[in-house]
Amino acid sequence: MTNSTVLEEVHGSHTRPLPRSGLGGLSGGRQVRHFRPVAASVPAARRFATDQIDSPEDAWLVGLLVSELATNAVEHAHTDFEVRLEVRLDDDGQRVRVEVTDGVARRPLLRRPRADAPGGRGMVIVDELARRWGVEPTGGGKVVWFEVPLHEPRSPGRARGGRRRRRG
Repeated sequence: MTNSTVLEEVHGSHTRPLPRSGLGGLSGGRQVRHFRPVAASVPAARRFATDQIDSPEDAWLVGLLVSELATNAVEHAHTDFEVRLEVRLDDDGQRVRVEVTDGVARRPLLRRPRADAPGGRGMVIVDELARRWGVEPTGGGKVVWFEVPLHEPRSPGRARGGRRRRRG
């Protein structure tokens, strides 16, 4: 299966990369993409989300959380799903809100599985790593969303603490 059969654009004007802001991408805009309920859609959704984020650290976190929600949509809802990213600016700085919409109203469970259980940790991961998350009903389905802060991408000449590396 090719990516073109997995991905279907919802709004052509919303699928082009938006101008970058220097603080994590998206520049206050919104990106939306539609996916089929197949396993190949999980990495495609992750790639779609991470391609919109400038900072590698932020992209990694957004990618992980999108993977969890996309996996839930594929494995539990068995319906087409949509991933929407939107940057918001508030007093705490810039953040991205990511929404995954599917066609089943059943809410995801926040479980604490046994250590030897093969699954059931997706929403625990979202709960632990997202600043906020929630579930909202839609007409016949639901939106599961999370928010994470966006950070200014480090320039290549900067080390982890924001200090310049010494050349020598």
